[in-house]
Order: sequence, then C-alpha cells, then structure tokens
Amino acid sequence: MDLPRSIAGDRFTLRPHRMADIDDVLSYADDAEWSRFLTAPSPYGRQDAVDFLELVRALPWAEHPNWALIVEGRVSGNVNLRIADEGRSAEIGYGLARRHWGRGLATAAAGLVVDTAFATLPDLAAIQARADVANHASRRVLEKLGMRLETIRHRDYRLGDELRNNAIYGLAREAWTCHTA
Repeated sequence: MDLPRSIAGDRFTLRPHRMADIDDVLSYADDAEWSRFLTAPSPYGRQDAVDFLELVRALPWAEHPNWALIVEGRVSGNVNLRIADEGRSAEIGYGLARRHWGRGLATAAAGLVVDTAFATLPDLAAIQARADVANHASRRVLEKLGMRLETIRHRDYRLGDELRNNAIYGLAREAWTCHTA
C-alpha cells in the first residue's frame, strides 16, 4: 500500500511537489544558514531548484515519497521517506524554511509522516533518521518524535571539504505505539 500523496496537519499541508514550486523552493533553499548541515549547493540557484523538483517528482512514490511542506500558502520545506527492505524499514528526512524555525512545524510535519507511515505500512518495523552531530535543533526534533540515538557514524558524509559525523536515530514500531499511546 502506498502512502497518501496529501496529508493535512493543523498548521500545514503536505502534498507532492509541483514544478510551479520553483520560486518557493529557491526562496528557502538559497539561505546559507538553512543549508549549513546539508549537501545542497550553496549558493542555491534557480537551476538547483529545477533539478531538485525534477528529481523528487521522478522518484517512485512507493519507494521515496517526498512531500512539499505548505505553510501559509507557500512551499516552506519538505518531508521525505526512503523506504527499503521491501517496506520493512524507512529513513525520514526533512527541511524547513528558516522563517518558520522555532514554531514546532518540523516536529509536527515529520511526526505526521511517521504516524502515517506506521499506520499505512503494516510491515514497517522501524524508521531511522540522521542528523549532523552539531545540528542540535534537528536532533531535538528527532527526540521529540520518540526516536532514540542508536549510534554516531564518524566521518559519515562530506560537507564541502570536511568529513562530518552523523547521529543516527531510530524508532521501532513498538516504541512508536508506546509513544503515541
């Protein structure tokens, strides 16, 4: 069973990306502070937004759903899942425009996707996420979702010329059930 293409939250909506989202994506992604822990191009230009939208729209929904996060009528980020192991595991990722930081929107949107994934995919046993060890805000989002730190992967990814460390978090279905009860 596929995840729904649109999901409504209290303060936002999640829906598939459209090519018409270029200006909104460019607006939030061309921010060095927003991309500080991401491998996104910096500076982020219009063609980067086009490339991003073409990529996420081409990915098979059943394996890599990627929702545009709509806040106050504008695309203000995204939430995505990478589903693996024939639907038994997934990795969540998210990004939110800096103008909305500190309002609980990343936690609410990622939490809605986690809840929807566990409720929709009966074979899904666990969801993981990764965050740069220095990205305390993103790590706090994961903790609020009930995720627990599983390990630190040293020199796990390259950001510019530097090898960085990732904190790997996980949430098993059983822990999600307890967290939501």
